[in-house]
Amino acid sequence: MKIKKYGGSSLKDLGKIKAVAKQIVKDNDKQLIVVSAPFGFTNDILKKAKELSLNPSLREIDQMIVTGEMINASLLTIAINELGRKAYSCNAMNIDIVASNDYGDGRIISIDKNKIEALLEEYDILVITGFQGVNGTDFVSLGRGGSDTTALALGAIYGSPCYIYTDVNGVYSIDPKLGIKGRKLPYISYDEMLELSLAGGKVLAPKASAIASEYQVTTTILESLSNDGTEINSLEEYGPKAVSVMNVTKKDNNSLFIDINGDKYYKDENGEYSLVSIVGSFLFKTNIISNINELVKNLDVSPISFLVKDNLIILIINNVEVDKLLVSINEIILK
Repeated sequence: MKIKKYGGSSLKDLGKIKAVAKQIVKDNDKQLIVVSAPFGFTNDILKKAKELSLNPSLREIDQMIVTGEMINASLLTIAINELGRKAYSCNAMNIDIVASNDYGDGRIISIDKNKIEALLEEYDILVITGFQGVNGTDFVSLGRGGSDTTALALGAIYGSPCYIYTDVNGVYSIDPKLGIKGRKLPYISYDEMLELSLAGGKVLAPKASAIASEYQVTTTILESLSNDGTEINSLEEYGPKAVSVMNVTKKDNNSLFIDINGDKYYKDENGEYSLVSIVGSFLFKTNIISNINELVKNLDVSPISFLVKDNLIILIINNVEVDKLLVSINEIILK
């Protein structure tokens, strides 16, 4: 049994759906395929709701927002069947993915494995809608990265490896979308992946990372149609891990408010700031902390905060200063 998840960018048009279907049918194993909504679908539908109401019902938002995953599940199932494999699409109601009644941010409570097993007796491949659960007769969306959460929950139930196909070919020492050359990591540990997710890394959502860590689900992050990526497992390495950047723009009574794992910071200035996180157990086995401390002084960055916590360095700095700091940090951790 294999669990595979394909994101919206992997299924954004019929050509990509056909290509993904061809990749899936090459694998003779039984497969659970989790899909996201078409690329851009969620943002478009939320925009329409906001045009009708400044404060639309969260319940109504969830009933419509989960339909994107259903569209892609059926389209991909049609494409797989056309290639000669027996596939069947399932939504959260079909296989009882029960979630808490927190519209917009539901938590998976249970999945009916018996219903999945019954379908697998007849079908080779089940294409399952990600991002959604049910509570009573209502759909409940699972929040950011909800399709990853669905896939990892299935991986935990079956003790099977989970493959997350996305628009990047693995976890990098720094987000390649920032335009700074980093290094792809062949491996990263569960705990370090969770730290990276909580610190704002966009590769895997915090809920999904937490499931991978708690249930020790071997997870691989890789690009659609590729076989090379980053494996998340229990291996602890002392080498450099990753840097993430998250914009911090929350304001409370005209003050900047930042909450990092329970630690709160306030800054009485207008403007946007970035939270820069450096993740890895290597931090306490090298002199990298002192190197970065020295770097901050030499660049005259003047951070709001320089916090060392667990396997994590957290810097909060003005967005104007973030680019020059990231280039220099990336050079340090790649040494």
